[in-house]
Amino acid sequence: MQKSLTLFTVRQPLRKAFKGRVRLRITDLIDDDRRIAGYFEPGVIEIALGSPVCAAATIDHEAVHALREMGLFTDAEWAALERAARADTAMMASVARRYPDLSEVDLIEEAIADRYAVWSARQRKLGALRRMLHRMNEELGQNEDAAVMRLIWRGAVGAR
Repeated sequence: MQKSLTLFTVRQPLRKAFKGRVRLRITDLIDDDRRIAGYFEPGVIEIALGSPVCAAATIDHEAVHALREMGLFTDAEWAALERAARADTAMMASVARRYPDLSEVDLIEEAIADRYAVWSARQRKLGALRRMLHRMNEELGQNEDAAVMRLIWRGAVGAR
């Protein structure tokens, strides 16, 4: 039961974000390594249900890579996400520890993907009223990256 609930939960955001242009491939493990939660390759997001990382968070993370690869972010949207990622020194340090061989450009993309996964997990936990209040608070603070994340969440970026 839990596995089917998980599959439904992770497929819905993918359908919403990509309108069928990216397939979801689900496996128990990737390369027999529990540490690999998922990856994106053109047209496919693969997730490992045997990973300790939440499947929905993995989908959200990999969706950012897919949207970027497909060229669906505007320059202004990506710049806002990049500024916020660079300012999040804890996230940048975490990504640098996990991926020591990546270029700075790739580290920033990983940080953006991680930040979106965290943001969207928080959205799933909030009720509709709390989401609205949270959004108003973000808008009052002129939080540019949150505005872009809402566009991803609603499927507006993937629908382009």
